[in-house]
Amino acid sequence: MSNQRRASVAFVLATLGLDAIGVGIIAPIVPELVRQLGGLPPERAAPWVGALIASYAFVQFFAAPLLGELSDRFGRRPVILIGSYRVFCWCRPYWRQQGEPLWKQQPLMLGSV
Repeated sequence: MSNQRRASVAFVLATLGLDAIGVGIIAPIVPELVRQLGGLPPERAAPWVGALIASYAFVQFFAAPLLGELSDRFGRRPVILIGSYRVFCWCRPYWRQQGEPLWKQQPLMLGSV
C-alpha cells in the first residue's frame, strides 16, 4: 500500500473512531439529560429517549446513501472534511457558553457529531 493511500485510510479510520467515541460518550447520559431538560420522571422520559435514539438511526439510514453518492462523486476526503468542518462550526458557540469549563460541555459537543 502506498504512503498516500495509507494516510487516507488512517484519516478515514480516525474520523470514524471519533464518531464512535462521540456516540459512546453521549449514549449513557441521554436518559438523564432528557429527564432533567424535560422535568420528567424516569418512566415518562423513557419514550423520549427511545424517540431520540430512533431518530438518530432514521437519519443515519437516509443520510448514509446520500453521503456515499457524494463521496463517489467528489471523493471521501472532501466529504469528510466538509462534514467535520460543519460539526466544528456548529459546536464552536457552545465551547465557552456561560463560563462553563470545557470538560462539562464535551458531551453536548460530541453528541452533535
